[in-house]
Amino acid sequence: MSDENMLSQDEIDALLQGDLGLDELEEDDENFGGSGTGGGSGSGDGGSGVYTAEQIRVLHEVVDSCFISEINVLSEYVQQEVALSNSKTPELVTEEDLKGEVLSTQHIFMTFDFEQGKSGIVLGGIPSAMIAALMTGEEWDGDPDFEWDDLKLSALQDCFNGLLSKLVPALKTATGQDFVGQQPQAIVLSGSDFPPEATLLKQKNIAQIAYDLNVGEEPASQFRFLVSENLAKTIILSKLPDTTFGSEEAGKTATPQADAGNVATDNASVPGQAVNPSNTAQPQPVQPAVQQQAQMMPPQQGQMPVAQMNASGGQQMPYAPWQFAPISSAPMGQDQLSNMELLRDVTLQITVELGRAKMPIGEILELVNGSIVELNKQAGEAVELYVQGKLIARGEVVIIDENFGIRITSIVSPQERLTTVRS
Repeated sequence: MSDENMLSQDEIDALLQGDLGLDELEEDDENFGGSGTGGGSGSGDGGSGVYTAEQIRVLHEVVDSCFISEINVLSEYVQQEVALSNSKTPELVTEEDLKGEVLSTQHIFMTFDFEQGKSGIVLGGIPSAMIAALMTGEEWDGDPDFEWDDLKLSALQDCFNGLLSKLVPALKTATGQDFVGQQPQAIVLSGSDFPPEATLLKQKNIAQIAYDLNVGEEPASQFRFLVSENLAKTIILSKLPDTTFGSEEAGKTATPQADAGNVATDNASVPGQAVNPSNTAQPQPVQPAVQQQAQMMPPQQGQMPVAQMNASGGQQMPYAPWQFAPISSAPMGQDQLSNMELLRDVTLQITVELGRAKMPIGEILELVNGSIVELNKQAGEAVELYVQGKLIARGEVVIIDENFGIRITSIVSPQERLTTVRS
């Protein structure tokens, strides 16, 4: 054995003492959210010191346990072996970091949003195109000029929806909490900026866990799982319920007491001047809410006072029920109309239903390209327009330029709408 391959005495002593450089690793993890690694700057508003080393470990452990074990569900869709490897330590990334790394070439962002917060997957254009091609029955030839259309994006969404259906119960098992996922959406990332619908990529304190994605015999590609700050903290708190984040602990100690009955004093401590205790406001007893109401509103004429026990010594204090103004059927006033203006920007989901059909599972499994599904409506019959799942109107299908549209022919009456809601 050459001298180059021999350990020095200092290295042997370090091994015997168990000192493998973990102190330096721990110090790097403590700075998660500071300088970051692998491109995540996290400087300034990026969230320096957002997470501790223990919090990073918990987040990494939960994400690994869910994704590495469930990613193989994609194999059923693409008929190729799919696996994740080489898991990277979580790091904070900013919008500018991601722009520099994923907008130089085409990528696909797949939303994985939950009620607890947003998350998503960023995949390179080539592996995404390969999965979409295999999902649509095409032969994948490694075409770098792969063009995305609605069919291919929909196929990719269906594939990752299957992954989401496995990820939700896996998260519940790992954290003990219920997670409700939303339908994934595939978004093409290209150009100089992120599209408006990629809202997660514009947030602060995004945690990124990177993997190597292997699909069949193709070379490994990068698989980035991004977690919003809200979702990351939810996952960490499920395993570390007493933990605090960043400057939260300092903020708690600085929060003043707001106990009921204590009156805040305006006396400030001035160096060299003693505070006179007589000037300090004394705590005042808190009156029961019923007694306060009795003092504000005397009994109405013709009503019998109702006795209520006083908490201080058994005295009975009268009170009267609150009197509401009568409901008027007058038309809306100017103030009410102004309030309605606040709702004009609220976005609602509108759905046009051409028809429905019921089929046995066996027939559904036999559907192929070119199959015809007969609907329950006749040609020329009015289609139905739903707003937030409620039937609102009916109309006929028209074509505007190259898009479909609907011309309203009838509005559903309030009585019919009420019947629809009850049913």
